[in-house]
Amino acid sequence: MVETSGTQAPLNEKQHDGRFGERFDDELDMPGVVWVTVGIAVITVIGFLVAWWVYQWRVDAEAAATPPPPPVVQRSAGAEPRRPPGPLLQASPEAELRAMRRELDARLNAYGWTDEALGLVHVPIDVAIDRVLADGLPQAEPAPPAQDGEATP
Repeated sequence: MVETSGTQAPLNEKQHDGRFGERFDDELDMPGVVWVTVGIAVITVIGFLVAWWVYQWRVDAEAAATPPPPPVVQRSAGAEPRRPPGPLLQASPEAELRAMRRELDARLNAYGWTDEALGLVHVPIDVAIDRVLADGLPQAEPAPPAQDGEATP
């Protein structure tokens, strides 16, 4: 064990306490550490530049592969592209629904011509239901017998 006096001299580069044989950082090559750090930084910057170049290359390739705008979008000299009109939305859908239901209800509960030239009429739904119950559903006409060599439907 090394004895020391009560006052210790400050350690300089050539003097050490002798616990490890030499100073623990004496084997570090500081210029080598600096060069490795600079090398890693340069490689990182080069990697970022290569990644940016590849990204730009892909963006340009995708832009070149993008089809032209559809013919609906017409461009005139110096003007904004003309686009088709947006959807025509109802101004007041609740009021229009009420009006449509009133119209349908009036048709369901009134007499009138559907096609006067063909003699087709519409009758109130209650009358139509009562008539179907009284007369029954109309029966389909039987199919005519098949001729020789013809397929039946």
